[in-house]
Amino acid sequence: LDDMGAEDLSVAFMPLLTPAVIKLDLALVQGRAGGKVAEIMNSVNAYAERTGCVILAWGIENAEHLALDRALGAAGTSATADLALALPEPGLLARATR
Repeated sequence: LDDMGAEDLSVAFMPLLTPAVIKLDLALVQGRAGGKVAEIMNSVNAYAERTGCVILAWGIENAEHLALDRALGAAGTSATADLALALPEPGLLARATR
């Protein structure tokens, strides 16, 4: 399921489409956390726990984005995107694995 969180209704599609992968919208990872983002992430995390689907965080390009991803409860994020497109911030991967 692509661009989770780009539209408010995207959460409603999870049980209908039963995705094996949910890709978080760039705005969730790079934006400011708020009530609506928390609601979306609570739903996504609960769905992933129930089904075992993969959560793909799109747009993690620096330590701040990674910290927001984890603060939103996506510590179980299965994969990140963008690292293959550009070099990550120096030391980001080392800090992420601590």
